[in-house]
Amino acid sequence: MRLTEDERAMLAGAAGEPRRWAIQHQIAVGEFFDAADLVPVSQAHIMADTESLGKAGIRFLESSARPTRWPRSKRARLPRSNPSAC
Repeated sequence: MRLTEDERAMLAGAAGEPRRWAIQHQIAVGEFFDAADLVPVSQAHIMADTESLGKAGIRFLESSARPTRWPRSKRARLPRSNPSAC
């Protein structure tokens, strides 16, 4: 998969552990689907329906949001939106 300079830097950890972890997973999904590269995004939505997620999904989201896991300044790169306002 072709990566941009920014994507390679994120994969190397230059943007912090959360972004390294996230791009590593994005690349794995892209490789599964034989993607040639990643596409730029400006917004993202995460579905957090507890019935769909199950216990393991809830634990994952709770651990990702835990302040002690990652400093607040390194948690997200995309702007958030309020789904109820959409």
